[in-house]
Amino acid sequence: MKFLPLKVHPRLFAMLALSFVIATIVGTVSHELGHYIVYKCYGNSPKLHYDSVSYGDIKEKDQQFLDSTYKVNHAKIVAKESSPEKESFLKQRYSIFKNLESERLAMILGGPVQTLLTGSIGILWLWYNRKRILLKNELAVKEWFMVIVAFFWSRAIVNELICIYDYLLNGRIPRGGDEAKISLHFRLPVNSINMVTAIIGTFLLLWVTFYIVPNQQRFTFILSGIAGSALGVMIWFLWIGPVVLP
Repeated sequence: MKFLPLKVHPRLFAMLALSFVIATIVGTVSHELGHYIVYKCYGNSPKLHYDSVSYGDIKEKDQQFLDSTYKVNHAKIVAKESSPEKESFLKQRYSIFKNLESERLAMILGGPVQTLLTGSIGILWLWYNRKRILLKNELAVKEWFMVIVAFFWSRAIVNELICIYDYLLNGRIPRGGDEAKISLHFRLPVNSINMVTAIIGTFLLLWVTFYIVPNQQRFTFILSGIAGSALGVMIWFLWIGPVVLP
Protein backbone atom coordinates (compact mmCIF):
# COMPACT_ATOMS: atom_id res chain seq x y z
CA MET A 1 0.00 0.00 0.00
CA LYS A 2 1.56 3.25 -1.17
CA PHE A 3 0.24 5.48 1.60
CA LEU A 4 0.32 2.90 4.39
CA PRO A 5 3.15 0.35 4.19
CA LEU A 6 2.22 -2.42 6.64
CA LYS A 7 5.50 -2.48 8.50
CA VAL A 8 5.95 -2.07 12.26
CA HIS A 9 9.11 -0.57 13.76
CA PRO A 10 9.31 -2.06 17.30
CA ARG A 11 11.38 0.68 18.95
CA LEU A 12 9.28 3.45 17.43
CA PHE A 13 6.10 1.60 18.40
CA ALA A 14 7.23 1.34 22.03
CA MET A 15 8.24 5.01 22.19
CA LEU A 16 5.05 6.29 20.59
CA ALA A 17 2.75 3.96 22.53
CA LEU A 18 4.28 5.16 25.81
CA SER A 19 3.97 8.75 24.59
CA PHE A 20 0.28 8.26 23.85
CA VAL A 21 -0.26 6.73 27.30
CA ILE A 22 1.27 9.82 28.88
CA ALA A 23 -0.57 12.17 26.49
CA THR A 24 -3.91 10.55 27.31
CA ILE A 25 -3.37 11.12 31.03
CA VAL A 26 -1.94 14.63 30.62
CA GLY A 27 -4.72 15.52 28.19
CA THR A 28 -7.42 14.37 30.60
CA VAL A 29 -5.97 16.23 33.59
CA SER A 30 -5.25 19.41 31.61
CA HIS A 31 -8.80 19.36 30.23
CA GLU A 32 -10.23 19.22 33.74
CA LEU A 33 -7.76 21.89 34.85
CA GLY A 34 -9.23 24.10 32.14
CA HIS A 35 -12.58 23.85 33.95
CA TYR A 36 -10.98 24.20 37.37
CA ILE A 37 -8.89 27.30 36.66
CA VAL A 38 -11.75 29.24 35.07
CA TYR A 39 -14.10 28.53 37.97
CA LYS A 40 -11.36 29.32 40.49
CA CYS A 41 -10.87 32.71 38.82
CA TYR A 42 -14.47 33.56 39.68
CA GLY A 43 -13.72 33.12 43.37
CA ASN A 44 -15.34 29.72 43.72
CA SER A 45 -13.95 26.63 45.44
CA PRO A 46 -14.07 23.82 42.87
CA LYS A 47 -12.58 20.39 43.50
CA LEU A 48 -10.51 18.58 40.89
CA HIS A 49 -11.24 14.89 40.30
CA TYR A 50 -9.60 12.43 37.93
CA ASP A 51 -12.45 12.71 35.40
CA SER A 52 -14.38 15.83 36.38
CA VAL A 53 -14.53 19.02 38.44
CA SER A 54 -17.13 19.44 41.17
CA TYR A 55 -18.42 22.82 42.31
CA GLY A 56 -21.08 24.24 44.57
CA ASP A 57 -24.29 25.89 43.47
CA ILE A 58 -23.37 29.46 44.46
CA LYS A 59 -20.50 31.17 46.25
CA GLU A 60 -20.52 30.83 50.03
CA LYS A 61 -20.55 34.62 50.52
CA ASP A 62 -23.57 34.95 48.19
CA GLN A 63 -25.43 32.21 50.02
CA GLN A 64 -24.67 33.86 53.36
CA PHE A 65 -25.92 37.20 52.02
CA LEU A 66 -29.19 35.68 50.79
CA ASP A 67 -29.71 33.76 54.03
CA SER A 68 -29.05 36.78 56.26
CA THR A 69 -31.22 39.10 54.15
CA TYR A 70 -34.04 36.57 54.08
CA LYS A 71 -33.83 36.10 57.84
CA VAL A 72 -33.94 39.84 58.58
CA ASN A 73 -36.76 40.61 56.12
CA HIS A 74 -38.58 37.27 56.13
CA ALA A 75 -42.05 38.68 56.84
CA LYS A 76 -41.87 41.28 54.08
CA ILE A 77 -40.29 38.89 51.55
CA VAL A 78 -42.98 36.20 51.91
CA ALA A 79 -45.83 38.74 52.09
CA LYS A 80 -48.08 39.11 49.05
CA GLU A 81 -47.68 42.87 49.12
CA SER A 82 -44.72 44.48 47.43
CA SER A 83 -42.12 46.28 49.51
CA PRO A 84 -38.65 47.81 48.96
CA GLU A 85 -37.11 44.97 51.01
CA LYS A 86 -38.86 42.30 48.95
CA GLU A 87 -37.97 43.92 45.63
CA SER A 88 -34.35 44.35 46.70
CA PHE A 89 -34.07 40.71 47.79
CA LEU A 90 -35.58 39.38 44.55
CA LYS A 91 -33.31 41.57 42.42
CA GLN A 92 -30.22 40.50 44.36
CA ARG A 93 -31.17 36.83 44.07
CA TYR A 94 -31.82 37.16 40.34
CA SER A 95 -28.47 38.91 39.85
CA ILE A 96 -26.59 36.21 41.77
CA PHE A 97 -28.11 33.35 39.79
CA LYS A 98 -27.71 35.23 36.50
CA ASN A 99 -24.01 35.67 37.23
CA LEU A 100 -23.81 32.01 38.20
CA GLU A 101 -25.19 31.03 34.81
CA SER A 102 -22.48 33.04 33.03
CA GLU A 103 -19.80 31.56 35.28
CA ARG A 104 -21.03 28.04 34.57
CA LEU A 105 -20.83 28.63 30.82
CA ALA A 106 -17.28 29.98 31.12
CA MET A 107 -16.31 27.05 33.33
CA ILE A 108 -17.75 24.51 30.87
CA LEU A 109 -15.97 26.24 27.98
CA GLY A 110 -12.66 26.11 29.87
CA GLY A 111 -12.07 22.40 29.29
CA PRO A 112 -12.78 22.11 25.54
CA VAL A 113 -11.09 25.44 24.77
CA GLN A 114 -7.93 24.35 26.59
CA THR A 115 -7.86 21.00 24.78
CA LEU A 116 -8.50 22.42 21.31
CA LEU A 117 -6.04 25.29 21.79
CA THR A 118 -3.35 22.81 22.81
CA GLY A 119 -4.08 20.68 19.75
CA SER A 120 -4.08 23.77 17.54
CA ILE A 121 -0.60 24.71 18.78
CA GLY A 122 0.61 21.35 17.52
CA ILE A 123 -1.17 21.77 14.19
CA LEU A 124 0.20 25.29 13.64
CA TRP A 125 3.75 24.22 14.51
CA LEU A 126 3.57 21.32 12.05
CA TRP A 127 2.11 23.59 9.37
CA TYR A 128 4.82 26.19 9.87
CA ASN A 129 7.58 23.53 9.67
CA ARG A 130 5.91 21.29 7.07
CA LYS A 131 8.39 21.98 4.23
CA ARG A 132 11.36 21.05 6.38
CA ILE A 133 9.57 18.00 7.80
CA LEU A 134 8.59 16.69 4.35
CA LEU A 135 12.26 16.47 3.36
CA LYS A 136 12.77 13.78 6.02
CA ASN A 137 12.19 10.04 5.94
CA GLU A 138 11.89 9.91 9.73
CA LEU A 139 10.59 12.36 12.31
CA ALA A 140 12.77 13.58 15.16
CA VAL A 141 11.66 13.47 18.80
CA LYS A 142 10.60 17.15 18.78
CA GLU A 143 8.46 16.56 15.70
CA TRP A 144 6.81 13.48 17.19
CA PHE A 145 6.08 15.51 20.30
CA MET A 146 4.22 18.13 18.26
CA VAL A 147 2.37 15.42 16.32
CA ILE A 148 1.08 14.01 19.61
CA VAL A 149 0.19 17.52 20.81
CA ALA A 150 -1.82 17.98 17.60
CA PHE A 151 -3.73 14.82 18.46
CA PHE A 152 -5.37 16.60 21.38
CA TRP A 153 -7.94 17.29 18.66
CA SER A 154 -8.80 13.58 18.76
CA ARG A 155 -10.98 14.22 21.82
CA ALA A 156 -13.56 15.87 19.56
CA ILE A 157 -13.61 12.82 17.28
CA VAL A 158 -13.90 10.35 20.16
CA ASN A 159 -16.75 12.38 21.66
CA GLU A 160 -18.68 12.27 18.39
CA LEU A 161 -18.11 8.52 18.03
CA ILE A 162 -19.48 8.04 21.56
CA CYS A 163 -22.53 10.14 20.63
CA ILE A 164 -23.14 8.05 17.51
CA TYR A 165 -22.72 4.80 19.45
CA ASP A 166 -25.10 5.98 22.18
CA TYR A 167 -27.65 7.09 19.60
CA LEU A 168 -27.53 3.76 17.76
CA LEU A 169 -27.73 1.81 21.02
CA ASN A 170 -30.27 3.87 22.96
CA GLY A 171 -31.85 6.17 20.39
CA ARG A 172 -30.65 9.32 22.13
CA ILE A 173 -27.67 11.66 22.14
CA PRO A 174 -25.92 12.17 25.51
CA ARG A 175 -26.47 15.60 27.06
CA GLY A 176 -23.90 15.40 29.84
CA GLY A 177 -20.76 16.32 27.87
CA ASP A 178 -19.23 19.79 27.72
CA GLU A 179 -20.04 20.37 24.06
CA ALA A 180 -23.64 19.21 24.51
CA LYS A 181 -24.12 21.62 27.42
CA ILE A 182 -22.67 24.48 25.40
CA SER A 183 -24.95 23.66 22.46
CA LEU A 184 -28.00 23.59 24.71
CA HIS A 185 -27.01 26.87 26.36
CA PHE A 186 -27.09 28.60 22.97
CA ARG A 187 -30.28 26.74 21.99
CA LEU A 188 -28.53 24.73 19.28
CA PRO A 189 -29.17 21.07 18.46
CA VAL A 190 -27.54 19.02 21.21
CA ASN A 191 -24.93 17.43 18.94
CA SER A 192 -24.10 20.47 16.81
CA ILE A 193 -20.83 21.58 18.46
CA ASN A 194 -19.69 17.98 18.87
CA MET A 195 -20.25 17.35 15.17
CA VAL A 196 -18.55 20.53 13.97
CA THR A 197 -15.43 20.04 16.10
CA ALA A 198 -15.29 16.35 15.14
CA ILE A 199 -15.39 17.19 11.43
CA ILE A 200 -12.67 19.82 11.82
CA GLY A 201 -10.59 17.45 13.96
CA THR A 202 -10.95 14.63 11.42
CA PHE A 203 -9.60 16.77 8.57
CA LEU A 204 -6.75 18.13 10.69
CA LEU A 205 -5.61 14.74 11.97
CA LEU A 206 -5.92 13.09 8.56
CA TRP A 207 -3.59 15.83 7.32
CA VAL A 208 -1.14 15.10 10.12
CA THR A 209 -1.29 11.33 9.63
CA PHE A 210 -1.12 11.15 5.84
CA TYR A 211 0.85 14.30 5.04
CA ILE A 212 3.20 14.98 7.94
CA VAL A 213 4.01 11.46 9.21
CA PRO A 214 6.40 9.73 6.76
CA ASN A 215 5.08 6.70 4.85
CA GLN A 216 7.47 4.23 6.42
CA GLN A 217 6.51 5.29 9.96
CA ARG A 218 2.78 5.79 9.38
CA PHE A 219 1.48 2.29 10.15
CA THR A 220 3.57 2.11 13.32
CA PHE A 221 2.22 5.52 14.33
CA ILE A 222 -1.42 4.49 13.84
CA LEU A 223 -1.03 1.22 15.76
CA SER A 224 0.86 2.87 18.62
CA GLY A 225 -1.73 5.66 18.82
CA ILE A 226 -4.60 3.20 19.17
CA ALA A 227 -2.75 0.94 21.62
CA GLY A 228 -1.25 3.74 23.71
CA SER A 229 -4.47 5.74 23.97
CA ALA A 230 -6.50 2.68 24.97
CA LEU A 231 -3.91 1.70 27.56
CA GLY A 232 -3.75 5.28 28.85
CA VAL A 233 -7.53 5.34 29.35
CA MET A 234 -7.43 2.07 31.30
CA ILE A 235 -4.45 3.12 33.43
CA TRP A 236 -5.87 6.53 34.32
CA PHE A 237 -9.60 5.89 34.62
CA LEU A 238 -9.44 2.42 36.18
CA TRP A 239 -6.21 2.45 38.18
CA ILE A 240 -4.18 5.60 38.89
CA GLY A 241 -6.81 8.34 38.50
CA PRO A 242 -9.27 7.21 41.20
CA VAL A 243 -6.37 6.91 43.65
CA VAL A 244 -4.54 10.16 42.88
CA LEU A 245 -7.59 12.40 42.27
CA PRO A 246 -10.63 10.60 43.71
